[in-house]
Formats: sequence, structure tokens, C-alpha cells
Amino acid sequence: MKETFVMLPAADFLRFWGVSFVTLSIALVLMSVFYRLIDCDLGLHGWAKETVLAVIASMFQGVGLWVVYSIAPNGGYRSQVIPTIFVAIIYYATHAGKDWDGWEMTGILLFQVAVWMIGFFALTGEFKLAAIVLVSFLGALLIIGKSAKGVEN
Repeated sequence: MKETFVMLPAADFLRFWGVSFVTLSIALVLMSVFYRLIDCDLGLHGWAKETVLAVIASMFQGVGLWVVYSIAPNGGYRSQVIPTIFVAIIYYATHAGKDWDGWEMTGILLFQVAVWMIGFFALTGEFKLAAIVLVSFLGALLIIGKSAKGVEN
């Protein structure tokens, strides 16, 4: 029996866009703080332009999630790969003159994934998993920060 393709309701798109915007915004703020702690410049355009950019990038991510989850509703994390690539391309294209070498995009992705996972686990009552992700992420940031400080000296 052939399955029929049914798009999710528009309200689901708005939810995907909202979650994408919130997690991306929190990720950018946290990454900016992290870069300041290790005495590096992230090279952002300013908060007004970055907010507009986050709205646009998260909209593309929301559309991507909406389409992918309509096509493959049980895709899990695999469903988030293509929409996340949209965000990476948008940020790379808009920050090309800021000497971004690709690590910044990876950082945005990792910060956004960590924020999403911690929020998801906390909202579903899985506080131990949220704490494990948080402690693991902070440990990785500590190692990266120490390494970055060591490279500067």
C-alpha cells in the first residue's frame, strides 16, 4: 500500500521556527560570551543585524524541519541535518568578510544542539540527562577554552 504525502499544519511550521529562533539566539549569546571569556572576537555584526539574521536563518531552519518532518515524521536527529545546513550556509555567507574559518559555524551548531538537548530533556522531565549534557558540554568548553588560551600564549 502506497503512503500519501501530507504536509504538517502551518502551526507546526511556526513551532519549528520559534524553537529554532530561540535555540539559535541563546546559542549565539552563549557563544559570544564564551568567545569573550577566551579573549577572542566572534566577529558578529551587532545585535540588531544578528537578530534579523537569526530570524531569517531560523525561518529557513523551521521550513526545513517542517518539510522534512512532513516527509519523514520518524526521522529523529537525521531529520535535523539538512535544516541545520541552511543555518550554516546563511551564517557563512553573511559573515564571510569577518574571517570566519568554519569553526564559528561548527560552534553555532554545537551550541544550538546543546541548548536544544538541555531544553528538551528538562521540559520532558529527564533532568539527569539534561544535567549530563550540560556538564559534558561545559567540560568540553573548558577544554577548548584552555586550549585556545594556550595557543595564544
